[in-house]
Amino acid sequence: MKKLIFTTLLLTASLLSFSQLNPVSNLTWTHWYDYPCNFYSLQWSAPNATSTDTLQGYNVYRNDTLWRFQQNTGVSCIPWNCTDPDFLQIMPFWIKVKAVYNASHLESAAIDSAFDMGIAISISEKGNEPVKIITNPISKGEPIRMLFSSVSENRKVTLFDALGTVVREESVPGSATVFETATSGLPSGVLYLSIRDGKITKVQKIMIR
Repeated sequence: MKKLIFTTLLLTASLLSFSQLNPVSNLTWTHWYDYPCNFYSLQWSAPNATSTDTLQGYNVYRNDTLWRFQQNTGVSCIPWNCTDPDFLQIMPFWIKVKAVYNASHLESAAIDSAFDMGIAISISEKGNEPVKIITNPISKGEPIRMLFSSVSENRKVTLFDALGTVVREESVPGSATVFETATSGLPSGVLYLSIRDGKITKVQKIMIR
């Protein structure tokens, strides 16, 4: 009987040891606004090594949605090196990072998380802005007009509703200094207009009435 109990305890301890998937630690999140850009840094420490599981990388989550699998311990967009310009969202969201183990890509628990208030809205400041909204509020039936101070590539205009749902997305010709998008098909009320001009993103609240 004693031998059976000892064997059971040993087997249980062995299973617990085998199934342990160490989580990441020291999760840190910083988000700041330096006109006209949003910058951020998400960093974490690699988990303690285990003798039974092989670390493959990390799953980075926005809320409960997987954003990306990666092998380095950070995501960032800083003034001198914006490597991940698409991580921020217009609306607030929770950030979690889970360690991924073995060929089966088993996930650890997320023992820490961070909360972001969403992309900062540009405010009126002196000097030349890279892009301006010509009319705001906008009457239904009138176009939303944007004035660009220079020409560049990789431009995109995205409209979000108050819940952060994309209601329209359009590419802007690189040679255009004025761009219009129709208000037909858009809901009335407050919308968020995100304008990406290269690596610069401007977000402005607009009203369609």
